Amino acid sequence: MSNWPKHPDGRNMKIGEMTPEQRREQTKLACKRLQREFANPLVQEKIAAVLNGANVKQ
Repeated sequence: MSNWPKHPDGRNMKIGEMTPEQRREQTKLACKRLQREFANPLVQEKIAAVLNGANVKQ
């Protein structure tokens, strides 16, 4: 579920329209999602393969 900041009329705010606190919160949430993705052993295996020059399919 997204808790993206919204304008009073319900539209999603753009990053540049957010307060510094809102931007910081959205950045933290995005980093946590990315960290979970990189913690996945299958993702780590594919990254290692790519770094070793292998062609990897999704």
